[in-house]
Amino acid sequence: MENISKIIEELEDGPLSFTELKERTGLENGVLQHHIKKSEKIEKVRGAVMLKNECAKCKVSAPCENECIRKILNDGKKRQILELKVEGLTQKEIAGEIELSEATVSYHTNSMEEKGLIQQGRLNDKVVKKIQE
Repeated sequence: MENISKIIEELEDGPLSFTELKERTGLENGVLQHHIKKSEKIEKVRGAVMLKNECAKCKVSAPCENECIRKILNDGKKRQILELKVEGLTQKEIAGEIELSEATVSYHTNSMEEKGLIQQGRLNDKVVKKIQE
């Protein structure tokens, strides 16, 4: 019961990636997966682990006023990518600017597109508004 309590406590502030949750709880992959599958309070949606019904509006597939945008903006590299994208830099220019490989920038950009933060090569208006806050 102690492990599930650790997991729930970490998820109370919002969704986390499986890797982040693993790091924060110190649990091994198998133990963490077991508790996620067995719990009636936790779910895994598109790579994000969250308390059930945490983000019912978007299920981490589109930006909302809750964790989806804030979570990405709180990640330093992802925020930098978004800010440079707002400035109109290409993926190659972004990679050079923040010293990441083009493949890594592409991975993060694609991930943000899947979540609806970037649409047709442009940032979603809600994201731009949050960045400017």
